[in-house]
Amino acid sequence: MKSKTCRVCGESHDLSFYHRDSRAKDGHRNECKNCSKKKGREYYLANREKYKAETKRRYRENRQAAIEYARQWRQKNPEKVKEYHERYRERYPEKERLRHIDKQLRRNALKKNNGVFKVRAKDLSKIYSMPCTCCGSRGKIHVDHVIPIAKGGVHGVGNLQPLCESCNTSKADKYMIEWKKYKQDYASS
Repeated sequence: MKSKTCRVCGESHDLSFYHRDSRAKDGHRNECKNCSKKKGREYYLANREKYKAETKRRYRENRQAAIEYARQWRQKNPEKVKEYHERYRERYPEKERLRHIDKQLRRNALKKNNGVFKVRAKDLSKIYSMPCTCCGSRGKIHVDHVIPIAKGGVHGVGNLQPLCESCNTSKADKYMIEWKKYKQDYASS
């Protein structure tokens, strides 16, 4: 097989290590793919803000086409999508856990046809770091809806509170007042 010497790193590689270039005599660039990638990365880092602004502008102008293209790409490449999500879960387990919880809560609210508002991971994380609203425990904290989804409560930051696992499972779909009365009656019997 024919080889070529890279003009940047000076190493000799097989032609498959070079990008094609119809203007070159041998039909390939003079720098190997590794050097070309490194050069491109350096240029990107030096001009990052310009690239970001251009990407945002193009997306705004072609939003629907970009969304459709991404949807079609995901359909054609399910194994790459799955691989990406697996790497993301490994790299950010806490973010992924919070995203999954929020997704379930939103889904439940939508099923009941209640209001659904965007709850940021930052807000969920803050709720999880707080003690239980009822007993003050810092054990396994759950996110609870003050006004239950089953009774028309919305899924939004203003309707969320931290409860420990024990309190949350006991409260179930009761209002706080109902639940506290239930606890008093249970304790007095």
